Amino acid sequence: MSQQELTPIEPTDDEKKLKVQQQVFHHMKTGFLPDDPEVTPVQGQDGQVRQYLLNRTIDNPEENEVMAPLVLSDTIKHTTVDRSKVSSKRNGIVRAYAANTNKGIIRNYNEDRVSIILNILKPHSRKGEDWPKCSFFGVFDGHGGAACADYLRDNLHQFVIKEPSFPANPEEAIIKGFEAAEKVFLETAKNKQGGPERSGSCAIVLLIIGDMCYVVNVGDSRAVLSYNQGKSVVPLSRDHKPSDPKEKKRLTDA
Repeated sequence: MSQQELTPIEPTDDEKKLKVQQQVFHHMKTGFLPDDPEVTPVQGQDGQVRQYLLNRTIDNPEENEVMAPLVLSDTIKHTTVDRSKVSSKRNGIVRAYAANTNKGIIRNYNEDRVSIILNILKPHSRKGEDWPKCSFFGVFDGHGGAACADYLRDNLHQFVIKEPSFPANPEEAIIKGFEAAEKVFLETAKNKQGGPERSGSCAIVLLIIGDMCYVVNVGDSRAVLSYNQGKSVVPLSRDHKPSDPKEKKRLTDA
């Protein structure tokens, strides 16, 4: 075969668009653009990314340093970040807190929910009992819809604190409270008018009772403890994933 000078094949418009989308999604997910990016994020006056521009070199040699933008804002939009909930007012041993959720790049709605209860009141039925200061922080990672996450946000803490073993035996109250919440939700979901509710949710909960913290997780939502000015990080939960040998054994034994 004789050597021939190969003519580069110009990528199709669809191939160019796919490459740009991959770079845009990379930036959305990581905050960084790939090496030698062909796209540039454009920020509005408020600092939020409003659109992405495809960098193209103009054919005219005299204008080679000028980049001609192709606006992609009609087809690719940056994910919207919900406003953070922040408080620096001290409440017992809680010195401050902040919460933020992000709907991501796949859906145009948010299925995640957050529950923050700084002071859980004693039920009237426990009026004569000692009741330490209790706080509840929960993050519920909904999937298949937000109904389950909504339910957990509004009700999960109630199932826990209504257990007779709370607050003297928090571990027992947490286990039984979670089981009771699941049972009621499944019954409600099964009998939902118009067809069964099919949404679900992971949960990561931090329950403070007095000066003790209890961390609970269901699913692969995760909690970590950062200290020493962020130089040290300790995991507070263990993901429930079938790839984990311990979780796999629990599933096969069930």
